[in-house]
Amino acid sequence: MGVPPTRLPKGLHKTSYTTLFLSKKASDLLFFTEYAPSETADPSSIQLIEGQTAIDAFPYSNWPYDKDFITKHAYDLGIQYTQLAGESAAYHADIGDDFVPYIWVSWGTGGDASMLTGRDDVVFKKGSSYSAGPVIKDWDDLAVLTLDLDNFWIDKVRDFWRGVESAYDMDGIAVSSVSQFRIPLDFANDLRGNDIFTDLYDFPEEVEVLLEYCTNCIIEIDTHLRDEFSIFQNAPGGSWGTVLGDKTIWLNGDPVDLISDDFGRRFNNPYVEKITGYSDGVFFHHHSLGYKKVRVISEIDNLALQEIIQDPNGCRLLEVIDDDLIEASLKVPVKLDANLLEFENYEAILEKLARGRFIVFLGLGEPGVYNPDNIEEYRNKLKTARKYSTND
Repeated sequence: MGVPPTRLPKGLHKTSYTTLFLSKKASDLLFFTEYAPSETADPSSIQLIEGQTAIDAFPYSNWPYDKDFITKHAYDLGIQYTQLAGESAAYHADIGDDFVPYIWVSWGTGGDASMLTGRDDVVFKKGSSYSAGPVIKDWDDLAVLTLDLDNFWIDKVRDFWRGVESAYDMDGIAVSSVSQFRIPLDFANDLRGNDIFTDLYDFPEEVEVLLEYCTNCIIEIDTHLRDEFSIFQNAPGGSWGTVLGDKTIWLNGDPVDLISDDFGRRFNNPYVEKITGYSDGVFFHHHSLGYKKVRVISEIDNLALQEIIQDPNGCRLLEVIDDDLIEASLKVPVKLDANLLEFENYEAILEKLARGRFIVFLGLGEPGVYNPDNIEEYRNKLKTARKYSTND
């Protein structure tokens, strides 16, 4: 599947702008919107893969990947995601928000964890994948863990980035981690299963050995693949709308929401700090279920950004802005992935947020749908929000 390189207007590169925001300690706000066309979208500049409809092409769709699909189309997905970043760039330039389009790859939670083991027993369901069971059934199994940098899952990540390099010719499009990594404790949860949470009490030393293995794997995989592809040297590094640094690493940190602060300081922070010591741009993702963990996460040295995403059945994140959250954001900026415009009093919320360093999501139009007919309304709402920021 060959296509000519995607070309974009110059001038979309926001590296210095977002890096300045992330590095300074003074309060400030950035504003993101999301490009997610409706199901009737016909993105003519995106070449579809066999069997796909237009909406299937978007990365957060429920397109049912499986191992055969990845085997055949990892390279094609690299091209497609690059084209999607181009579509997104045109939208964000039109709106005028602070979002930087980015390219990323994931084979779902099970496929991503299998990079560390090479295991084949991964179950695919719509939207993700899952490991069929633990690799470490008892702690003696630690001895058999080995990292093969040529296993199927890593090799398909290579194919993806080969596709990206064949299509990438853009100014200001960021490239994310070489893959969607997870904090060592999250990878350990996959390799050991949910027993890991009682193991924190019963077998803490064994857990720490496993965490060390997972940490080393993340750094080794990232180093190896980053050295293979010139795009990681030539394109800005970033993730989920941000530019963070040349060696950006995205980490899913969901398990931290489920453990005590003391356990977070023992079983999470030191291992993430080994990654922040290697990478100049670590993005830490977790959920509103654990919004109270914001302070202990902000204690991680050299962390670039913390994201809290709204859970559907949890507290409304923008209703629980407190001094702890604001104080933590002044140590490590916080991206709040919750729709500000769902609230009639959103300007009062912005007054609170303006005391800290936050990236704020404006859900414009219908949830997840961009309507070009409403472009002026979107721009006006963004202009109103910017009154609370020192950026212009």
